[in-house]
Amino acid sequence: MRGSIRLSVIFVVGAILGVWSFIEPWVIDYGFGAQHQWSPSTWSNVWIGALVTGASLVGLVLTFATGLRAAARASVAEPVEPEVAPQRS
Repeated sequence: MRGSIRLSVIFVVGAILGVWSFIEPWVIDYGFGAQHQWSPSTWSNVWIGALVTGASLVGLVLTFATGLRAAARASVAEPVEPEVAPQRS
């Protein structure tokens, strides 16, 4: 269970960094070149940010689903103790 939480934190941080890398050219307002276009390095930054965001979100969903499946199995695997009826005297 702890491993799932640690992985979730890593994937959330990765998603945040990927989103920032993707939107950074618009937020910082990178200047355009002579032809009013971004440089190839700026486009690389945008696409790498999109890929990192997508991979992190997929990893987060898979980690969350695996954790839920493990929790469901653990709840089913616990032995159920029968209720003992109170004895009447």
